[in-house]
Amino acid sequence: MRKKATVTKIGLAVILITAAVCCAKPTQTVMVPMRDGVKLATDIYLPDGKGP
Repeated sequence: MRKKATVTKIGLAVILITAAVCCAKPTQTVMVPMRDGVKLATDIYLPDGKGP
């Protein structure tokens, strides 16, 4: 029974993540400086629409 619930939760998570990724577009790329001086490229994803 626990295994079935776990598989169901994982399946639901995969579906939700897939739906969110397909609709989101990167709106901005930001270079984030780290403590050692390296800069990491970071994409910012925002949903379509006005917001809350």
